[in-house]
Amino acid sequence: MMSAIHHVLILQIMDPYLASYSVENPIYEVLQLAKTTTRSEYGKTTLNNMFEDRDTVNEKIVTIINEGATDWGLKCLRYEIRNITPPEEIRAALTDAEAEKKWCAQILAAEARRGK
Repeated sequence: MMSAIHHVLILQIMDPYLASYSVENPIYEVLQLAKTTTRSEYGKTTLNNMFEDRDTVNEKIVTIINEGATDWGLKCLRYEIRNITPPEEIRAALTDAEAEKKWCAQILAAEARRGK
């Protein structure tokens, strides 16, 4: 089950001393925090709601990232989901569900034309 969430993270160095000496690689640490936070937040929602709730979730992720990044001298200014690639099983299920919806719509249209 392989899925990927690609995101854009805009950071600002607020404290150069902390950014240099608090951890070995603060950018890497913030990226790891962003990944785990993203998985956690999107794990709480359905695939359909991921895009509808995106602004709210993005704001929540920025807040959580900033809680950790402050200790490393960084501030997250913006976080955006660029692309979500669901696992193959989910993509197949979505394709099947879409095909079923189209089939039902065709049947309903045909019955309507027949006067049922």
